[in-house]
Amino acid sequence: HLYGKGDYDVAIAQYQKTIGNLEPSYVIRKFLDAQRIYNLTSYLQALHERGLANADHTTLLLNCYTKLKDVSKLDHFIKAEGTSFDVETAIKVCRQAQYYEHALYLAKKHSEHDHYLKILLEDLQNYQKALDYISTLPFLEAEKNLKKYGKSLVSALPELSTKLLMKLCTTPSNTTPTPISTRIENVPASNTVTRANLSAEDQQREDVFGPSPSSRSTVTRSDRNEINFDNDVNNSGLKAVPEEFIHIFVNQPEWLAKFLEFIVQQGDASTLVYNTLLELYMREDQPINGAPASNTASSPPPSFDRQKRLEKAMALLTDPTAKFDEDHALVLAQVHQFHAGVLH
Repeated sequence: HLYGKGDYDVAIAQYQKTIGNLEPSYVIRKFLDAQRIYNLTSYLQALHERGLANADHTTLLLNCYTKLKDVSKLDHFIKAEGTSFDVETAIKVCRQAQYYEHALYLAKKHSEHDHYLKILLEDLQNYQKALDYISTLPFLEAEKNLKKYGKSLVSALPELSTKLLMKLCTTPSNTTPTPISTRIENVPASNTVTRANLSAEDQQREDVFGPSPSSRSTVTRSDRNEINFDNDVNNSGLKAVPEEFIHIFVNQPEWLAKFLEFIVQQGDASTLVYNTLLELYMREDQPINGAPASNTASSPPPSFDRQKRLEKAMALLTDPTAKFDEDHALVLAQVHQFHAGVLH
C-alpha cells in the first residue's frame, strides 16, 4: 500500500521489519524497478546486519555504495565489526569499481593473500609493496606466491626479488652456517682467516664463488654486502627448492647466475643447479630484451661479460666438489664452442 502510494521511505522501513519472513528478492526487485537506490541500500544494509545476506546481496549493496560514491558508508561497512558478508565477493566488487584501497584493506584483514597481491601487481603495479608483503608471509605462503608472481617481480625488481629468493632457499641461520651474503657484524678477531692461509686452489674458488661453507664464518666486516637477512621470511625451519624458481628468471640470466651461485655457496646444490649455472657461464652474449642492461642500482654487475663467465665455467669444471653432469657439460662446451672446456 505504502509502496503503491509512492511513500518509499516509509515503505522500506516496513519492509525491513519483514526481514526473516518475506523473501528478500521480492523487496529488492520492487526497489530496483523503481530505481530507488537509497531505499534499496537501506534495506540491504539491514539484511547484512541481521546476518541474512548472501553473496549476491553483498555485491548489490557494494555496487550501490560505489554508484552513489558514498565512501563513508563503504568504509563503515567493510570495517564494522560483526557485520557478516562474503569477503571474497566484497574484494572483487571493490576492485572492479577501482576502490583499490578498500579491496586491499579487506584482503589483508582476512588474509586473502592472492587477492592482495593481484591488486598490487595487476592494478597498481606496486612491485615493491608486493615484495614487502610476501616477505611477511609464512614460509609456505611466501613460497607459493613467489612461484606464482615471481616472473613479474623479477622482471620489475630483479635485485630485491633475487635476495628474497635467497632467503627462502636458505635454512634459518640458527641451524646452518651464516651465508656469505648475510650482513656480518662483530666477527671475533680469533676467527679471522686471511687469504694467505688458503691454498692456491681455495683462493681461486673463493675468487669465483666466494668463501666455501667451511670458511663463511671467517668473513670480515668489510666483506659484507647489501643483502640483509633481518626479519627473515624463512623462520619456519623449512627451505624452498631452488630448481623450482629457475623458470621465473625470464630474460634475467645475470640475476639467475647470482641466485645459483648463492645456492652453490650453501654447499648442497643439485646437479640441475650446477648444469644450469654452467650453461649460463658458457652461453654467448645475449642482450636483455634486445638491449644491454643499464648500469642502475638493480642492474647486474658489469663484470657479467662472457670472458669472465668462461673463467667461472672453467673454475666450476675443475672443481672436484662440483656436482654437474659430465656428459651434459661436454655437450654444453661443444655447443657454445668453449674449447678449453672441451679439452678439459
